[in-house]
Amino acid sequence: MIGPVVAMAFFVGIAYCLLLQVQFTMTIVQKDRTYSRSSFIGNIVCGLSLAIFLVSYMINGLMYWGILKEGILNSQNTAICCVIFILLAMLSKLLTYDKKVLT
Repeated sequence: MIGPVVAMAFFVGIAYCLLLQVQFTMTIVQKDRTYSRSSFIGNIVCGLSLAIFLVSYMINGLMYWGILKEGILNSQNTAICCVIFILLAMLSKLLTYDKKVLT
C-alpha cells in the first residue's frame, strides 16, 4: 500500500525538478547572456533527459499496475531507459558547470 505513494512522491519530485530546469533554461535564453553555449546546451540536454525519464517512469508504473499491457515495451526496457536518462541528466548538469557558478 505504501509503494504507490512513494512512487507518486518520487514522480512529483522529479516533475518539480523538470519544472525548475525549464525555468532556469528560459532565464538563460531570455535574460542572462553571461552563461556559455555549452552551459545552455547542457541545460537543454538535462531538461530533455528528465522529460524522457518521466515518460519512461510513468510507462513502467502503468505496466506494473496492469493498466498498460506489455508488448514491445516491457518493464525491463523501461527500467533501463529510466537509468540511462537519469544518468544523462546528472552528467549533463555536472559536466557543464560554468566557472562563474563555482567561484
